Amino acid sequence: MDDPAKSDTEEKVLTVFKREDNRGVPLTTNEVADALDCARRTAYNKLDTLVERDLLKTKKVGARARVWWLPAHSHDSNNKASTFARSFSLSELELFSRLCDASPIGIALVDSNHSIVFANERLAEILGRSVEEITSRSYSDSDWKIYDEYGDPIREGNHPVTRVFQTGRPVRTFRHGITRPDGTERWLSSNSAPIVADDGTIEGVIVGLEDVTGLKEREKDLQSQRSELLRLDRINSVIRGVAHEMTSARSPEDVENAVCRLIANSEPYLFAVLGQFSSSYTEFIPRASAGVGDEYLDAMLDNPDAPPLDQGPGAIAAKTGEIQVVQHITDLPYEYWQDAAENHRFHSYASVPLTHGEDVYGVLGVYAKLPAAFDREEQSLLTELGQMVGYALETLETREKLRQEQVVELTFRSEALARSITGEDSDTLRVTGDSIVNVADDEHLQFYTVKGIHAKEATDLLDRLHTGEVRLLSTTDDRVEMEVRMPPESLASRLITVGGKTASISIEDGVFTLVVRLPDSADRRSVTSSVREVYPELDLVSEDLVFSSRTFRHVVEARLTDRQISTLELAYQMGYFEQPRRGTGEDVAERMGVTPTTAHRHMRNAEKRIFQELFDMSGRG
Repeated sequence: MDDPAKSDTEEKVLTVFKREDNRGVPLTTNEVADALDCARRTAYNKLDTLVERDLLKTKKVGARARVWWLPAHSHDSNNKASTFARSFSLSELELFSRLCDASPIGIALVDSNHSIVFANERLAEILGRSVEEITSRSYSDSDWKIYDEYGDPIREGNHPVTRVFQTGRPVRTFRHGITRPDGTERWLSSNSAPIVADDGTIEGVIVGLEDVTGLKEREKDLQSQRSELLRLDRINSVIRGVAHEMTSARSPEDVENAVCRLIANSEPYLFAVLGQFSSSYTEFIPRASAGVGDEYLDAMLDNPDAPPLDQGPGAIAAKTGEIQVVQHITDLPYEYWQDAAENHRFHSYASVPLTHGEDVYGVLGVYAKLPAAFDREEQSLLTELGQMVGYALETLETREKLRQEQVVELTFRSEALARSITGEDSDTLRVTGDSIVNVADDEHLQFYTVKGIHAKEATDLLDRLHTGEVRLLSTTDDRVEMEVRMPPESLASRLITVGGKTASISIEDGVFTLVVRLPDSADRRSVTSSVREVYPELDLVSEDLVFSSRTFRHVVEARLTDRQISTLELAYQMGYFEQPRRGTGEDVAERMGVTPTTAHRHMRNAEKRIFQELFDMSGRG
């Protein structure tokens, strides 16, 4: 009587051979032991018992190895075969032929001589050849023209059918390309399995082929989209990095170094350099660089044999304010440039102008290790980067100028001049110099606010100070606002020529005080002489270096034309922006000597630019 436990153990061993991926395949003792999770000797004894019972076949391979397989006439196989045969009136061979004809995949049989002895119609359709052409060749015929994912020919040793013959094991989902006789290319996926005889000999290989060209194209499209997303994310990462650096940058140098570093560390870029061209565009002065191109830069800039720079892409970018791209280094106009670039593995190049408004603050050179690295989208993003860097450089330069902007206040005093103006009256008065507007060549209007005296007295005071033609603008209980047209010989006009102005005039406790404000660079000695020529009684009593905070005004002046600034200042001083208005657009136009339409256009354009700058600055916060 059979031992149930023993039968159960034998069935477990047979199950290993009946698995889908092992069916008909010889297995080693170690493979069976691993599948059963037992010792090699235990597996060997179980296998040997099954061979004695004619349920398995075995064969020695090599010096010490042995393989085992399930014979084709096993009880399970016989049952299936007999069931298959009883279900149809056709012979098994005819049924096999019908199955192959109906199969959606191509099927081929290769015999032990490596000849293709059978091919179905679907295979002929996939390969673009007749069944007769296919079965007249061996599988290793060079005329098949098959290649791998990289386009390299598949050698016979790597062919899946060769590997099946050599190992006795299936090769599944092997993907390769093939060039058909009409020149079209298809991508195929094959599954190859051995046909094993009862004695373990591999009599042939059966191959199933599927046309996966459509799948391959979809995968290629997805990979292209993924690469595009990664590329855009890479450039956006650089832009985000620059934006982050801008928030903490203390100087233009900080931004320039950060930009070059971020670009050089981003694939596929190798080198970045940022600098400025001379006014003739024949010289380039680097301000920052990063990556593997310093020797290249030296060869371009310091070698006397190097061609002139003024016709290169960098100079053109600086001249036009538009990005310039060289997709292939061989497109450069000089062989010297080509050789220098190729020696450093540069294959494409972009010159990015750093712009803000109409101003160019430098050029950023970006070198890539791939040809054609700068498509339309990449150029657009690099242009955006150039504008961002240009804005940052302009902002930091303005900030630096304002930080360094200092003015000198010269204070003059005289008791005698106070008595000549007010007599023995000790009333306190103060005249503050407001803005100055240029209305014509060598002719300016200065606006004053006078406190402490009435309108007529204020007019008389300014007349006695020889300031020029005086016009009353407005008067209230505590102040008088005046406009003075200053001739070229007046003190105020002389101060304007050196960038200065009258800051204030006051009389207090019987002392006349004049405060003049000048740029730190002005010649103080010359200005003092000019003051003494007009008011000999005045003595210079102090010189004070003070900080002038004019941030917004500096920015506005950089954005507006001189005429727009003059129109706005005049309109402001004449009360055009007050409610109710003290002056109309026609009044402003008359004082400017232009038509009302022109004056209104100057004001609208100026207001628009100021608001754009204000909201743009706020948005960039």
